[in-house]
Amino acid sequence: MKKRILLALCAILCACFAIAGDHPYDGTTFTISSNVKLPVYVRFGGKQITISSYQYTTYTRISDATITDANGNRCMYRHSTDNHSGTGGNYVHHYYNITGIYSSSNSSSNNSYGGSSYNSDSRASQLGAQLGSAAMQMQAMERVYNNYHAGGFSLAATMSAAWGENLDLRFRYGSSSLGGDITVMLGHDWLKKIDGILWNVGIGMYFGGRPSDIYLWDIDLGVKLGHCNNPNKKSFTAMIDLSTTHLIGPQHIIGLTAGAGIGLDGEKKADFVWDVRGGIVIYFLQWNWF
Repeated sequence: MKKRILLALCAILCACFAIAGDHPYDGTTFTISSNVKLPVYVRFGGKQITISSYQYTTYTRISDATITDANGNRCMYRHSTDNHSGTGGNYVHHYYNITGIYSSSNSSSNNSYGGSSYNSDSRASQLGAQLGSAAMQMQAMERVYNNYHAGGFSLAATMSAAWGENLDLRFRYGSSSLGGDITVMLGHDWLKKIDGILWNVGIGMYFGGRPSDIYLWDIDLGVKLGHCNNPNKKSFTAMIDLSTTHLIGPQHIIGLTAGAGIGLDGEKKADFVWDVRGGIVIYFLQWNWF
């Protein structure tokens, strides 16, 4: 029975990772140099997007744009596109690498879409040359950016029916839309006064929600193996777990998490086990994964 359960769980995960292997989508990614003052305003087709982070993705295709910094200066950028074919059809993703700003004396004479050429001001030209060199070095990177929230470590403190009061460390790799993660949880059930350490290790994948300047969410599906309460004793458990995380703020650092799971324990007979939990989460280290 236990072997069949584990084989079924592994098959589910393999199918999930196969789906995650290639997921093209329409959209636009902005990569902004650190010397550009945020927020950046992107105007296109009578609409405007306000960007408050140095990497940002929207699921809207933006082929032409006017981009200004926080002071109203016109931004210089390099624009490229990638075409992808997937099971759902053909997808186009635009990339804007914003490298600097035009000098205020010449900004009014620039073309209406910013463009990638530099004005004749000597200081701006020197700055543009330096930034252009850096942009070329980043060229191989920028095509795989989906969003700046694209990998790293998070720590969640939750209260759980199966795992007691615990700390859950998660290592995430991928984009804000799709990727995988590895989790390690340690807990103790003080409320039920059960002796010993409760723990689990898990592997799974997450599906991200629509990112924005102030909000990001995802749903995570994984398999966890460890010792939990069943519900009033420690037992070895294999569990399918579904959770969601909601991060708030321009840097997507702190938020709320909740989840639930079902599975079987590994004692002499297979008993049904379940879990519900909730708590807070902090992303204390994150980076662009490439």
